[in-house]
Amino acid sequence: MWLAETGADVPGAVLPWPTGVWWGLLAGLALAILIGLLHVRRVRRPLLAVLAAAALGTIPACLLTDGPPSGWVVTMCDVGQGDALVLPAGDAVVVVDAGPDATAVDACLDGLGVERVALLVLSHFHVDHTAGIDGVMDGRAVDAILAPPPGEARYGFDMVAEHAGEVPVIEPVPGEVYEFGATKVEVLSPPEQLLAGTRSDPNNNSVVLRADVAGTSVLLTGDVELEAQRMLLDAGRELDVDVLKMPHHGSSFQVPEFLEAADPAVALVGVGAGNEYGHPDPGPLALLEDSGSLVFRTDLSGSITVTRDGDAFRVSTDE
Repeated sequence: MWLAETGADVPGAVLPWPTGVWWGLLAGLALAILIGLLHVRRVRRPLLAVLAAAALGTIPACLLTDGPPSGWVVTMCDVGQGDALVLPAGDAVVVVDAGPDATAVDACLDGLGVERVALLVLSHFHVDHTAGIDGVMDGRAVDAILAPPPGEARYGFDMVAEHAGEVPVIEPVPGEVYEFGATKVEVLSPPEQLLAGTRSDPNNNSVVLRADVAGTSVLLTGDVELEAQRMLLDAGRELDVDVLKMPHHGSSFQVPEFLEAADPAVALVGVGAGNEYGHPDPGPLALLEDSGSLVFRTDLSGSITVTRDGDAFRVSTDE
């Protein structure tokens, strides 16, 4: 039993086979014929050679099943009600937020074959963006953490400090650029003078990044709300992108002009099924869809991966 269950978990170990009585009988007949042939001396060696070659041929497919696809731009991990995104960074990755669940983000990174994180960005210190940090760091090298001042979100900050250990923590500076292979990441926000007196200062002081991944632009917005979105618009930041991480899980706190300025081909929403916040709000989603954006949500689609092949974008999901 253990051997069967363990073998079935190997990638590529299970082949699709139609269900039904007749198909079951056919499979049994094929197995009986194979066993019978193995008892015929003249065909035993050639048959064993063919079976061995077939088995060896499956090894590369098993080894290469995990990992990012060709033309990979960004993956939004399904971490429930929270955010965790991954971008290529040469022989490593950039991870933006860790979600609320260490197990979920760890599984997502394993699926992408991630062994080293060149930069872990924590947009702010609410636990739906930070509590999964152990899942990012467990068994992986993390070169640096980029995060804003904690403000009111001290619990998340203390938890991150405990797990970060000796990993350097860098504060974001607007206009600063980080380059990793074909990926370039520019800090757009928070401003040097942090916003205060807003509905949620930690949300509005989220780290906002504009990434360029081999010519494809991605806007990563944390949980910025009305005040921060207006500030980015007024500052004349370059917001027009190919892929948008929708602010604050698609909540109602959206400035329509901000979404119009982003004008993405693909919009990603990190949100948990049946969450108590009413995320995402249908109004902002409709605005994006009416303008021609393709909107994908983790509560409906699981983890979401965007790739590019020439001028064409492809989106693959778990569902």
